[in-house]
Amino acid sequence: MDIGTGLALLGSSPLVIKLLGPSAEYIGESLRHQTEKGLNNLKNIFSIATERLGNRIETEGAVPPKVLRGILIEGPYCDDPLSAEYFGGVLASSRSGVSRDDRGTTFIALLSRLSTYQIRS
Repeated sequence: MDIGTGLALLGSSPLVIKLLGPSAEYIGESLRHQTEKGLNNLKNIFSIATERLGNRIETEGAVPPKVLRGILIEGPYCDDPLSAEYFGGVLASSRSGVSRDDRGTTFIALLSRLSTYQIRS
């Protein structure tokens, strides 16, 4: 990955490179790594949710936007397998035919506040 690609998110690449110098490459690589890791964590949560739904995934229903928002915000940082199971379970159980049923947001907020050790206990 070149420096400009990694820092395009931060604004004008030449300006950022001029400002940060060699550190610009470090930040670009770090952003790329964190993005890949976060996407893999989200993929894992969605796979868990799909597995938990089983055949019920074929029925009518959807996940409310507030629940999805919580998963998309917290999920990329969820690299603990047990935590991913909990987030996947909340995602799966939030899928329903009632669009306003966003009770899963409460559980996502709770899980977000707990440490990995607290979740394990």
